[in-house]
This record gives sequence, C-alpha cells and structure tokens, in this order.
Amino acid sequence: MQARPRVVVLLNAAAGALEARGSATLLDALTSAFEHHRIFATLKVLHGRDLHAAASQAVQRVENKEFDAIVVGGGDGSVRTVTHALAGSNVPLGILPLGTLNHFARDLGIPATINEAVALIASGKTRLIDVGAVNGEIFVNNASLGIYPYLVLERELWRRRQGLAKWSAMIMAGLGVIRRLPIRHLSISTEGLVEAGRSHGVFIGNNEYSLTAQAFGRRARLDRGELCIYVTKAHGSSLCFGSPAGPFSGCWIHAVTCVP
Repeated sequence: MQARPRVVVLLNAAAGALEARGSATLLDALTSAFEHHRIFATLKVLHGRDLHAAASQAVQRVENKEFDAIVVGGGDGSVRTVTHALAGSNVPLGILPLGTLNHFARDLGIPATINEAVALIASGKTRLIDVGAVNGEIFVNNASLGIYPYLVLERELWRRRQGLAKWSAMIMAGLGVIRRLPIRHLSISTEGLVEAGRSHGVFIGNNEYSLTAQAFGRRARLDRGELCIYVTKAHGSSLCFGSPAGPFSGCWIHAVTCVP
C-alpha cells in the first residue's frame, strides 16, 4: 500500500478566509478535506510575522524526511513569505488560496475551494515556476515603486484605525493617495533600452501581465523566466497611466519591456 503523503500546513491567522469564516470552522473544513484525500496534515495557525521562521523550520523538516511537502494557506503576502524560505530548494509547495485576492494562486490555476485545492495537492503533480528578487527579497507577483506601495500602506492604516474590511480600506486609501501622490522622474535602463520620463509608479512583474480588458492583470505563464516592466504616466497633478502606443505616452498602463 502506498504511504500517505505528509504535509505541514502553515496558515496565516489574518488571512481573509480565516477572518471571514472563523478559524475553528475553517480548520474543521481543512482537516476533513485532507483526511478525505488521504493526506496526513499537521496544521499550524500563525501570525504573519511568524510565517517565515515557521517556513524555514518546515523546510528543514522536509529535508530531514519528516514531511513530504509544505502547504501555505493565505493570500499573496503569505505565499510570498513562505516562498522566500523555500526558494532555491527542492521542497514542494502547495497553496490553499485563503486570502482576499489570491492573484498568484489564480494565475497558477489553483481552485478557489478548499476541497478542490486539497485534491490538487493530493495529486502530487508539481511544476517549476519563476520568482523575482529585489534587494535580496523574493517576490512571486510583482515589485513596485510609487502608487501601489502607497495604497497598501494607507490601506493598512485604515484597517488598523477604523477596523475596515480590506476592500473598504482600499477604497478609502485610494481616495487619499490619488490626491497627494508624488510624481517621480525616472530612468529605466535594461539591455538594449533606456527610457526616461515622469511617472506615479513603476511595476516589475514576475512574467508578463495582460493589459487587455478581458484578462487585465492576469498572467498566462509563470515559467518564462522574464521580468516585465510597466510604468504609469503623470499628467500634471492628476493620475493617468501609460499606453501601448509608446513609453510614457497616452493614458493607460504601458508595458515598457520584458527581459530575461
């Protein structure tokens, strides 16, 4: 008889699904799903600040043959934190999309429901994907300067001070940030390309993001080995975005280039 796989499941206590459904209810559902798919699962609910240390310890335990894989339950931030500990190793990572947006899991085609996500983990199928790094920090989705970091910081202030849900806090943050967002003078230099201009933000994607209306913000591939650069264009004091017509021109998001 084939041995049942053993996984350690690291759950972010602040993940959207845990906050919405309650940790006890969600833990019961996860326990049932793992048991149904014949996986021995050790579940740990952790504060976000403890995820990296727990992931590093879990990597050692997988390498010591105590577990077969690590599973992270949370949103994009949780995935990034755990991935940072795993990057460069041969330790398999499973993902339970329990966050608010789950961009990374969505782009990988991971099902949103607990039972289907656990079923995918139970299948044992693995694939290699790319990660990016900036100043020694791993990212799985993107790294950015300007508008998005300002939005996230302002959003978290609204959440802490007013107790707002993530989407409500993001709306309030957006109203404030757009009014006072600084304009940066930028010079982007890559192999074969140098561009200069004024912008509210620069966005470096781990592989290419779609800019079409039908699939805006989605990635078809996460294994092409590319970093893709996007910029926003500044029109006076208002917020506007670059255009596919050319760098720093027009009024939408512009993809400057993708580089290996």
